[in-house]
Amino acid sequence: MTTALLDLAELAARADVPAERLRHYAETAVRQIDRDDLGALLDAGAVTLVEASPVPHHDAEHLPGAANLPGELSADRAARLAPERAGTVVTCCAGPSCGRSTVAAAGFIRLGCADVRLHNGGKTDWSEAGLLSAGARATPTVA
Repeated sequence: MTTALLDLAELAARADVPAERLRHYAETAVRQIDRDDLGALLDAGAVTLVEASPVPHHDAEHLPGAANLPGELSADRAARLAPERAGTVVTCCAGPSCGRSTVAAAGFIRLGCADVRLHNGGKTDWSEAGLLSAGARATPTVA
């Protein structure tokens, strides 16, 4: 079995359903969170933020405080990333066309996390709003 997350198109092909139908199901089954609400949770330290992306993409740039999930979500990985199953877990990825965060969110739900949310806008939404990110390509802060 591969350790890479399937993108939405590949997942849809394997399930033999149209990608848009799968996207609609996943996005309506997982609670959405917008950038402002995510920012508030991050500021309060009240969220586990998980970015579902390949390691080089995460290392280059990610939302502040985001842990990386570069492959499939196993029970062991879920326990390491979100040890408090009752806490809030938010998944994100590159942006709306990626689909990795939707797959990751569904995995956290399947593994028993009680409050899982999806930031569908991901890094694209975050950077378009001019918010700072972390990583090698991140915009440095000016003192």
